[in-house]
Amino acid sequence: MDAAEYLRNVARRYGLSKYFGLLTSVPMNKLSVNSFGPVTAFVTAGVENPNEMTINIILVLESRVSRSGLLNAIITATEAKSKALLDLGYNFTGTNTDAVIVLSTMKGRFERFTGPATSLGKKIWKCVSIGVKDSIERVD
Repeated sequence: MDAAEYLRNVARRYGLSKYFGLLTSVPMNKLSVNSFGPVTAFVTAGVENPNEMTINIILVLESRVSRSGLLNAIITATEAKSKALLDLGYNFTGTNTDAVIVLSTMKGRFERFTGPATSLGKKIWKCVSIGVKDSIERVD
């Protein structure tokens, strides 16, 4: 069964007609969920075990974010992930299977920009940085 078919089956099982998903080999006990204001980050990170080398990040932004802001949020999250890895002493900035998904609820304050110098970007950075470090440091 391929990944898309697997996700469709899971969605059907839960009665979901609209969904997205990421598949990971990282155990779910390594899931780190962090929220600051309008930002919530769900992070799974595995970098020690070759069978679990991936970092997945799902950001939920409780804001009305512009299309360019959504793209910039991916960049900000990726930069924060990279810095977190370097802070932990790794000599790489990610794995070749990493993924970032950004969801805007389209509720709340309008945000045109989400770079690391913006208010929302600082919260994205904080959530992702803490999430990556926390997930990696959790024991399988």
